[in-house]
Amino acid sequence: MIRLITFPLNICLMMTIGLILTSFNLSDFYESPNTNSVTYLLVIIFLYLAFSFITVKAKRQDLNEALGNSTLYKRFLIISLAGFFVEFSIYGIPALSPLGRDGFAGLPVLHVIFYSSAIISVLFASLYSGVKQTACCLLVSFLVSSAILSRQLMMISFVVMLISIVIRHKLSKIQYIKITASILGIIFAFGVLGNIRQQISGDYIDNYIIKIGGANSAGASIGDSFYWIWLYIASPVYNLYLNFMDYDTYGYGCNMAISYGSCSGSLFSDVILPNTIAKYTGNTEFFIDLVKSHLNAGTAFSAPARIFGISGVIIQIILQIIFYYIGLLFTPKRVKLAFIVYFSSLSMFMIFDNLFIRGEFFIGFLLIFTSTLRFRRSVNEAAV
Repeated sequence: MIRLITFPLNICLMMTIGLILTSFNLSDFYESPNTNSVTYLLVIIFLYLAFSFITVKAKRQDLNEALGNSTLYKRFLIISLAGFFVEFSIYGIPALSPLGRDGFAGLPVLHVIFYSSAIISVLFASLYSGVKQTACCLLVSFLVSSAILSRQLMMISFVVMLISIVIRHKLSKIQYIKITASILGIIFAFGVLGNIRQQISGDYIDNYIIKIGGANSAGASIGDSFYWIWLYIASPVYNLYLNFMDYDTYGYGCNMAISYGSCSGSLFSDVILPNTIAKYTGNTEFFIDLVKSHLNAGTAFSAPARIFGISGVIIQIILQIIFYYIGLLFTPKRVKLAFIVYFSSLSMFMIFDNLFIRGEFFIGFLLIFTSTLRFRRSVNEAAV
């Protein structure tokens, strides 16, 4: 179970689910993928499967190196609470604003630190502290995500907690059932937040997900809840197929028949560099090709697929493995497990997007490293 939900097998799992779901034709928007596109996706799955035999695995025994980490969550919880309190005082609360998130600017640079701190507090609490501390940090994260209408913050925080619990504790069948129930609850909350965002923006309609997903008769027959799950996982994979096909067919030219994006870009600045750094390179933001413009998730692999085809995706995977090992190399033993959990949590969402290059998540790695340095200094001082 631990290996299946941690990097890199969790990517294999999610992409395989995506492959299976796209085999069901439940929308008039999408056509059955061609053989080449499916083959490319299988290459991605098997590459991660091959790397799983050589990657460092998360072990409960690593918690023995974490003595003294039980209070690490506090500083990040305080930073997050204080930061968002200041932002809400200045800009208002998006959930209570008629403009929603569009009217919420946030403090430059600091906003991503507050956002990331909320996630890292959940990480450290669930991995190193008690149930009450974990519940407190998770509650704060959920309240903030509701206030700023960020379903992504809610989902990342929950996955971080889930992976931490599975690694930290040997769970019984009853506990697995409770976790499953919690997952279903989060999925429900995810949908509710989505509806609230649409109501605030003024474009909410009945059977919203059925209509925006272009459900055919088979899709409509499975109901809103199941169709919502199918659409959110299958549509990014369909967009990945499209970007593979467009690169093979048009190269750096544009496919004028669809909602095309940038058509060409830089593998270095658009796929590898964190966007907080890439924006200073002078390159314009890269956009992937989309089957439908309003269904704009494309997995973490659509950008390299559109820029450089399957070769670009293979380069991305190799660099991700290298970053994983570099992170493990420079992360001290006391928080090495936290690095693995956080890396695995972001990997779980590669079915939707490349969160590793998003500033609010890349900074999470820096916060882990920073907390470790401060902890090591305090230990050394105590020893003296």
